[in-house]
Amino acid sequence: MPARLKMQLERGLTLESIIVAPPLLRLNTPTTPTRPVDSPDTNVLLQHLIELQREQVSLMRRQAFRNDDHDRVKQLHERHGPDFAALPTACQQVLPQLERRYLELLDNLTERLEDTDDLDSDFSLAEFLDRFGPRMMQLGHILNQVGMFANLAPKPEST
Repeated sequence: MPARLKMQLERGLTLESIIVAPPLLRLNTPTTPTRPVDSPDTNVLLQHLIELQREQVSLMRRQAFRNDDHDRVKQLHERHGPDFAALPTACQQVLPQLERRYLELLDNLTERLEDTDDLDSDFSLAEFLDRFGPRMMQLGHILNQVGMFANLAPKPEST
């Protein structure tokens, strides 16, 4: 008796519960395609696919450009730069203050979570979100915007 069959019988399977499948039927199919690869129809389809892929790449590049906030901020500054020439430098100067306040708020949040494990109830979760949610989101958004403008400030020359 084969070892595999012996193991199945030891697990409680009976000979009636073992299903034996018939051997797979294999048809002799030609390994070469019925139409040559370099047929005119294939070439036309391949050219069409290449054109579609080029168009898709172009659309993806335009979409990526539209979604790039840094380029948008740069264009905004270029359009209104003469009126707000000192803005990037000012943003660069206040950025450390905003970053420090954001990190302090994040530190308070983590201390609160370490001190209490009572976020299981709806009331405590709502109180936690009311206390930290709006400030974290607003300060994070302000930090992001100021940071993008600070990146436009001229870099100090290293001597």
